[in-house]
Amino acid sequence: MLRVIEVMNTSVIVVWLTGEHGRRATMIKGAFRPKSMFFGRFDLFYTCELLFYSNARSHLHTARECSPLKTRSTFRVDWRACAAASYCCDLIEKITPWGTPHPELFSLLDAKLDDLAMNGATAASLFWFELRLMMLLGWTPRLNSCSSCGNALKQRGRDEIFSNEHGGLLCKSCTAVSRESGRPVSPSAIAMLRCWQQAEDSKVAGRTRCSPAQTGEICALLGRFMRYHLDTELRSREIAFEIITE
Repeated sequence: MLRVIEVMNTSVIVVWLTGEHGRRATMIKGAFRPKSMFFGRFDLFYTCELLFYSNARSHLHTARECSPLKTRSTFRVDWRACAAASYCCDLIEKITPWGTPHPELFSLLDAKLDDLAMNGATAASLFWFELRLMMLLGWTPRLNSCSSCGNALKQRGRDEIFSNEHGGLLCKSCTAVSRESGRPVSPSAIAMLRCWQQAEDSKVAGRTRCSPAQTGEICALLGRFMRYHLDTELRSREIAFEIITE
């Protein structure tokens, strides 16, 4: 469940991400009435089994039944994990169109919410989530070869140039001719990004210890990269990283 919008004293609109039907919104009338069949059956960050009546003329459908499968009660006491979960759901909601199935995104978010509930939030694990999300969307940053000419990058032991326009690192030759002013990125940040990019889950990222300087550098790099390619900038991301790294 991505978001709850209160429309009346007892009725709400709930925005869901589903594996088979993509992002959907359902009206739940009388949801907060004590005798309602929906009372206590849904909340933010729940994974539920949902039955709804589809409306062919609107994006707003009518919920018929709802049964919680995962409630993730940790988010009620771990405010850092809650902030990270809010950002993940906000990001997924902003980039997914109504009614377009994307089971890989559903699985990614479901697994990430499980990870946050069980292991808490770290900046590195959120970086892994962002990299995996960009991979599923076809925007994986190119870190092992030049994103302009495709040639292998030589290990120079000093800052490389990262280009949002080209989608990754640039070799020395392409940096010289590129019209876009790329930004330097340190070798340690590149090594971490490569490691996380290859990891199948966030366990590797969760064990990574980043210095404040490395965290700030990677946070800024991925933030600019997603803003450029997804055309979205989320206040929830800024809040999540402020809370996690304080």
